[in-house]
Amino acid sequence: MKDEEYTSQIRAGKRARYEFRNSNFGFERTSAPSPAAPNVEFVLYFFRSPGNFSVLTSFDWLSIYSEAREPAFVTGDVTTGGVLMVHEMIDGTFRQTNLPNESPEYLAKREEVRLAEIELLKQRERVAALRRELPKGATIQDYEFLEGPTSLDQGDEPVRKVRLSELFTAPDRSLVIYHFMYGKKQTVACPMCTAWIDSFNGVAHHLAQNVDLAIVAAADPSTLRAHARKRGWNKLRLLSAGDSTFKYDLGSEDREGGQDSTISVFTRDSDGTLRHFYSGHPWLADDVKERGIDELNPIWNVMDLTPQGRGKWYASLDYGTKVQVARG
Repeated sequence: MKDEEYTSQIRAGKRARYEFRNSNFGFERTSAPSPAAPNVEFVLYFFRSPGNFSVLTSFDWLSIYSEAREPAFVTGDVTTGGVLMVHEMIDGTFRQTNLPNESPEYLAKREEVRLAEIELLKQRERVAALRRELPKGATIQDYEFLEGPTSLDQGDEPVRKVRLSELFTAPDRSLVIYHFMYGKKQTVACPMCTAWIDSFNGVAHHLAQNVDLAIVAAADPSTLRAHARKRGWNKLRLLSAGDSTFKYDLGSEDREGGQDSTISVFTRDSDGTLRHFYSGHPWLADDVKERGIDELNPIWNVMDLTPQGRGKWYASLDYGTKVQVARG
């Protein structure tokens, strides 16, 4: 690349870079607009060797000429970085770090993962679009629930009746309900459901900006609230289905009172008509019996970032809400 072409790219605000390599060293020139003056570009020349790097010199490129500055010499171990690489496409790999000692094998495989992540992102967006384009769902009755005081610290009385229509806080908002496996034949709170609701409680204030959220269980209000106190669920609307057929109608309860986890979305038309929009279950198919709604919970997604993966981990009530933190 000629200097005038290089300078033109710099003035256009683009990051420019080129390298000369052999088996022993690399020479790299990189540039970016100077933070001190918008019409001045700061250019660095790097000499790289297997053990260290050095910044040889730098120039401020003015609009029509360049002026040499005092050479700046910086050395350091190669593992400390020094050359900006993150978010740059280098040798066919979109770099994720500034670490200069990542092996070619690692970089190639990391690039493969990046491309797969892009495809996964696009697939999630396609599924979300298909979901949004669902036609109007079935009309539903205005189910009645039981609810205790707003704060868990206020005890469990009085218990009041609340209708599904009253759970919508404003027009044009959707209502999301998580069906908690607790009550009737499910005499012990489901550990997995509990983990889900832990997550919902943590992000409830964010969700509240766009949607209304509630938790519905077959358990009576006092039993549900006692479990909620142990978990610290202080941001959620906790409802008992009472004698209603809500959970059975939406598929989270069988005729014998067996419970299942489900997440449902409801809408309200301008005339007040209540509609079911969407329900999702862990059981998607005969060979997908537990992972149908995994994407909605951060636990497994974070575990999947690690080399150990999710393994055979399963939520338990035994470890409570304690967190082990490594401290030096």
